[in-house]
Amino acid sequence: MREIEAFLAVAEELHFGRAAQRLHLSTSRVSHLIRALERRAGAPLFARTSRRVHLTTAGEGLLAEVRPAYERLSTALRQARESPRRCTRSLIVEITPVGAEAHDEAEQRYRMRDVNDPHRPELYFSHAQWDTFVHSATAR
Repeated sequence: MREIEAFLAVAEELHFGRAAQRLHLSTSRVSHLIRALERRAGAPLFARTSRRVHLTTAGEGLLAEVRPAYERLSTALRQARESPRRCTRSLIVEITPVGAEAHDEAEQRYRMRDVNDPHRPELYFSHAQWDTFVHSATAR
């Protein structure tokens, strides 16, 4: 993945130094990643001179295929990271009208709790993945 990121950065910047800055890597590390990718591709991807860098025909072909694939992969990875934060389950709690007042007070205290408190309930860790529905019920 790092080789592809380096390739895309150099292809967009057409400059190893700027690509290195963008990736927060050294210029030599970017050069190493590009050389490794060129070995895997079996062809030079960039034509380099002391003053200029440009894509070769092989580099242009690779860029045309890799850029959209990398964007799709980046989107998929971002969605995978975000998916645990989405609600995936529901918890339905049925309580009596008298219990509803106690629930409201408890929920308010829960939402205002100190997240650094080591004695907070374990519910804190999974609460973000649950929708809670509280229904008032009549006593039977």
